[in-house]
Amino acid sequence: GPARALDNPAMDELRATGAVAAARETARGGWVEWAGLALVLCLFGWLVSIFYVPAFYGGVDESAYLLTAKQLALTNRPAYANADPAVFVSENMVEPTPGVFAAKYPLGYPLLCAVAYWAAGTSGPFGVNPLLGAMLIAGTFLLVREMVSARMGLLAAFILALHPLVV
Repeated sequence: GPARALDNPAMDELRATGAVAAARETARGGWVEWAGLALVLCLFGWLVSIFYVPAFYGGVDESAYLLTAKQLALTNRPAYANADPAVFVSENMVEPTPGVFAAKYPLGYPLLCAVAYWAAGTSGPFGVNPLLGAMLIAGTFLLVREMVSARMGLLAAFILALHPLVV
């Protein structure tokens, strides 16, 4: 029967090494880890809802990212055309051909913002940074949990959730 299946040398060896106890502890404590991470992410979301201000104050970097994202979302091209010779172009835009302007940055971040623009409209790109922050917190938890322990993973996630450069 089932009791006899547990009475064998292999199970005795697992009991001696503590593997069975560790597996039981993991099964019991697994939901606590995920609940802790959920609470940390809720804390992060709450802090973002209070303190987050979209960086839309017309800085050269922000305007180039947003303009590139908008162009990608609306035209599938990272550059925009403007034939007006008196058009203002920020200092981090290049003019590969006359009247066509493109940002001199890689397209990774603008592509993320373009997907958000396409999915959620003009306010979509402003949700990319909070989403990336939440992914950073969850990824840090998983990495530290794997390398050290679940408690340290939660502590690292909690510290990141409170850090002003992440919020």
